Amino acid sequence: MSQTSHKSSLAFTLIELLVIIAIIAILAAMLLPALAKSKDTAIRTQCLNNTHQAYLGLHMYADDNRDRIPQVGMGNWAWDLPWDVGTIIENYGGKWKAFYCPGTKPRFADAENYELWTYVPGQFRVLGYAMTFKGTPSLIPANANEFISRTDPVLVGFNKYYKPSLAERVLMADATISVPGGNTNKTQVTSFTDVAGGYRIHHTTPHMAKSVPRGGNEVMLDGHSQWVKWELMSGRTTGGAPEFWW
Repeated sequence: MSQTSHKSSLAFTLIELLVIIAIIAILAAMLLPALAKSKDTAIRTQCLNNTHQAYLGLHMYADDNRDRIPQVGMGNWAWDLPWDVGTIIENYGGKWKAFYCPGTKPRFADAENYELWTYVPGQFRVLGYAMTFKGTPSLIPANANEFISRTDPVLVGFNKYYKPSLAERVLMADATISVPGGNTNKTQVTSFTDVAGGYRIHHTTPHMAKSVPRGGNEVMLDGHSQWVKWELMSGRTTGGAPEFWW
C-alpha cells in the first residue's frame, strides 16, 4: 500500500464528519439545560445564604436597640437603608455583599453594588433586597415591622385583627421589582428587567425565567429563609416608585 492511500484511509469523509457534528450538537442540547439548572440552583443557594447573613447583622442591631429593627424615614424605594444602620452592621462584622442578590449579575457586579452601598454618603444606602422596616418608602403599612422578636396585630377586615407569628412576617425579600402600573394585576406589568431609578444603570429583578420572575428568597423575623414562587407573590408597595413584590 502506498503512503498516499494509507493517509486517505485515516481521513474522515464528509458524511462521517457531519455525523460527528450532529452527535456533538445532540449531546450539547442535552447537557445545556442541566448546566443552566445547576447554575440557577447555585445562585439561589448563595442568595439564601446572603439573606441569612443579613438577618444576623440586623438581629445584632436589634439586640442593642431594645429589640427594635431600624426605622427609615428617608430615601425613595423599599431597599433604601439609613447610612448609619449600614455602618453599625459593618462594625458588628457584617458584610455589605450580603445585602445584594447574586442573581442580578452580570449587570450588577461587586463594583456596581458597592456604588449602591455608598450611594448617598451620610444619608442612605441602596440595597439589593427589599426591607420591611417601619417608615420604608412606599411600603404598604401592613407589611412593616418594628421589632425583631414580636409582631403587632394586622387588620384583616372591618374591625378584625390577626396576630401573625414571627415565621409568617417577612423581614427582607429578594428585590422582585417592576415598573409602576401592575401592583394589583401581574398581567399589567410591562417590565421586570428595565426599571429606571436614580442610578446610572437600570435595575432588574433577579431569578428570571425569560420575561417572568421565577420567585425569590425571603428571610422571616424568626430567622429562617425560604424560597417563594412568583405565583404566590403580591404587590407590597404603592405609589409612583417601582413596585416591589414578595
